[in-house]
Amino acid sequence: MKFRHKVLSAAVVVPIVMAGPAMAEEPIPTDPPVTPIDPVDPAPTEPPAEPVPAETPAAQIVPAEATTPLATDPLPTEPPAPKRIAKRTSRAGVSMRTRGVRYSPTTAVFRLMNWARQGRAGYHNGCLRLADDAYGIRSGRTSTALRQWYRARRAGFGHNNRMAPIGAQLFWRTSNPAGHVATYVGRGLVVTNMPGGRVKMVPWRTLDRWGPYLGWAEPYYGR
Repeated sequence: MKFRHKVLSAAVVVPIVMAGPAMAEEPIPTDPPVTPIDPVDPAPTEPPAEPVPAETPAAQIVPAEATTPLATDPLPTEPPAPKRIAKRTSRAGVSMRTRGVRYSPTTAVFRLMNWARQGRAGYHNGCLRLADDAYGIRSGRTSTALRQWYRARRAGFGHNNRMAPIGAQLFWRTSNPAGHVATYVGRGLVVTNMPGGRVKMVPWRTLDRWGPYLGWAEPYYGR
């Protein structure tokens, strides 16, 4: 029995021992070898152009370079504001017609400005006499400033505006029935007689306080 038992034990052991090598010989699955590939830089390609919507007309497509200002291009500037033109209140240098005078408007103005600088006196209630003397009038004088104004208007020498040239005679209706006259010497100034009779150069608009402005006349001493 002991021998049989040993034989059986050997029979059992042998298959076990024989099976061991068979299991060890089975190949172990491995990943297939990877063949290295030299990296190759892809060829540079331009980015695809942006698709243009079908509904956009071709005339409205603006090239990119047209909308990008160059560094040398001048910056856009706003158009200059229109210049404001001041209203003219005189016409310096405009020639005037004269009738029956001895001196030209330029000479008459020169004489008046000298008298104003000297503070010449002697013209109390004599505004028309001062204007006549400036032009060297010897005949054809009227008695009042208003008469001189209406006579010049009837002859076509009177003007109802404030665009008086240098040497023109300016007229106002005042509280005095004779009215008032002063001679325009430029730059918004007139030479006239002040209360008391002194000759003075003043801004001509200050005389608007004496009464309504009537207009200006070219020196007229005709018939």
